[in-house]
Amino acid sequence: MGGFSIEAALKSGFGLARREPLAVLAWGAGYMLFGLVMQALSLGGDLPEYLRLMTEDPEAAAALVDSRAESRALLVLPVMLILSLLLNAALYGAVARALLRPQERSFFFLRLGRGELWLMLTSIALALLAILVVLPVAGLAAFATGLLSGATGATPLIWGLLLGLPLLAACLYFASRFSLAWVQAFDEERFVLLDAWRLTRGQGWRIVLTMLALAFLLLIIAVVVVIPAVIVGGIVLSVAGATGGGVVMLVVLGLAALAFFSALYGLLYTVMAAAYVEIYRSLAVRAA
Repeated sequence: MGGFSIEAALKSGFGLARREPLAVLAWGAGYMLFGLVMQALSLGGDLPEYLRLMTEDPEAAAALVDSRAESRALLVLPVMLILSLLLNAALYGAVARALLRPQERSFFFLRLGRGELWLMLTSIALALLAILVVLPVAGLAAFATGLLSGATGATPLIWGLLLGLPLLAACLYFASRFSLAWVQAFDEERFVLLDAWRLTRGQGWRIVLTMLALAFLLLIIAVVVVIPAVIVGGIVLSVAGATGGGVVMLVVLGLAALAFFSALYGLLYTVMAAAYVEIYRSLAVRAA
């Protein structure tokens, strides 16, 4: 037995979006509003100037954002880090709750409780573990590539591929073995790194295959939906600026973009997170 269905994992998010469209829209809106708040914080008192430039010179508006982001980095980055941890815990927790505890549907499944706390702590632990493992391994691989290239006369690209591809496969495998830790931490409200490793025993490469299929699926959505939407939005914004549409047109376009990208980001978040929740649910039932 395979333990879980890759097809069911990939379809899980779309099924949830059909059952709970308002919740998915709310999750995407939360993600969008977070981005807008962070941008407003980085701009500070220059926000009115930014809005004016958006209708007259979008490139100058983008340059203003970049310059202010650099000058206010020490202020904004710590706030952004804390808020992003809380937001991700709430959003991923909401997707997990919608699939594991569908009866807890109040406020679009959003909470900041014990489950979300353990989810956040587990995510931090996994990030630190990845840094401690990946950086030394990457450094050793780069050193070995240079050493072997000098000794054999082969181009660094050849040795880079010979060493890098197996290391990439190993990293993906180890990532797959811990990939359900955040879901299990949320569900059981405790620290579960070792338990998550045991839960995925014998399923690592199938999870890697699911991860790759999921990345390809999200890429297709981005190419088919996001890129054309950004191009059309840029054209409309340029026309509005050239014809003197002003702030009113900018507000209308902004609201339309907010609704569109809220739905899109909500769907992307849901599809990405729900796949792992579905895998966890299948493996947890098998292990019970």
